Amino acid sequence: MKKQSIKMSFKSGVCCVRTLVMLLGFLVLPLEALSQVVDGRDFSVDGFAAIEGNAGTNHYLQGATTGGAAGKVVYAKTFQQLQAYMQAVDPYVILVDHDMDTGIKCYIDDSSTGALCGVQDGSVGVATTYGERIMVASNKTLIGVVNPTTGKAPLFSRITFVMQCASNVIIRNCRFTMKGVPVLKSGEKKIVAYRSGSQILLSDPDCISMQADKNSASKDWGGHVWIDHCEFFNGDAANKDRYDGLIDWETRPLDIDVVRNINNQGGTILYTSRSERFMQEEYRIQAANNLKKNGVDAVVAIGGDGTLRGASAFKEQGVNMICIPGTIDRDMTCSEYTLGFDTAVNTAMEAIDKIRDTSIAHGRCSVVEVMGRKRGYIALWAGMGTSADAIVLPEKWDG
Repeated sequence: MKKQSIKMSFKSGVCCVRTLVMLLGFLVLPLEALSQVVDGRDFSVDGFAAIEGNAGTNHYLQGATTGGAAGKVVYAKTFQQLQAYMQAVDPYVILVDHDMDTGIKCYIDDSSTGALCGVQDGSVGVATTYGERIMVASNKTLIGVVNPTTGKAPLFSRITFVMQCASNVIIRNCRFTMKGVPVLKSGEKKIVAYRSGSQILLSDPDCISMQADKNSASKDWGGHVWIDHCEFFNGDAANKDRYDGLIDWETRPLDIDVVRNINNQGGTILYTSRSERFMQEEYRIQAANNLKKNGVDAVVAIGGDGTLRGASAFKEQGVNMICIPGTIDRDMTCSEYTLGFDTAVNTAMEAIDKIRDTSIAHGRCSVVEVMGRKRGYIALWAGMGTSADAIVLPEKWDG
């Protein structure tokens, strides 16, 4: 499953789902910001068009949204720098090119519970870092720069980004996790930070949240917030994901109570991620032994390129494999159709239909980017189904 995200314009709530990525009006959006070039790339155009709203309302934004494009482009090398830039009054485009946490060590009972140990001298517990909160101000763009060695975007660990009535914010190409975040041992699920020599109780352990206090909720709004190409990792589910579950024998029975209402749900109830350990033979042998000890005769693998490559390697350990192509990309050899493709196409068509009226009213060209990795099937089918003026595909044509 490829990483996916949603970009939406918010008022008083937040919606965290995974679906196709939409870019509308990007090519023709007039930007008044000064050009900001870093490492040969102009970050002043890293913005997205949105519905302006009605003049005079709290969430009205003339010219739609361009994040922090009007401000200076800066690199945040430390958490303290990141917090300062994100909370500043002035607009900023903030670049981060490495994983980041608070850097303040603490000890918890277990990474899955996060309960702080009574003694913090390192004699007991598991090492982690204290959490922290960043109160994101308006007119900010946070961009994760991919590490060329690992090919991964920066991972923000145990840091919650809170937008309280903030507008015009873009967060793109970042990874987030709350795994190992310290909480009170009493069971209070609140992030614990360390400030001025004392432990401070903060908000809920959310990677990104939007909120308003009782005073501002009635008179102020937060809007034009875009979360783009980001990944969120659930620490509690990490060992149950994909082939890692076979290595650690993290299983659960799929009885009637578990599967009763899943027929209308998208995605997978089994979770999904890439298992780096499974590509090493010693871990595949361990997984195969777990299957034999527990009387499992075969494994049904449902997924795309990564899943089926793992299945092919696993077969070398004498495991019977049944493979079902499940990928929105429709890029599996010898397969006419793949699970998820039809849903992706219909989702894209629904989004394009909703964009069309706004584009016509504003006299703008709308550019819609869909998923598909190296294959243009979603773009082709969705474009044909909505009478697109042009369809751009990644495939090369020899004609």
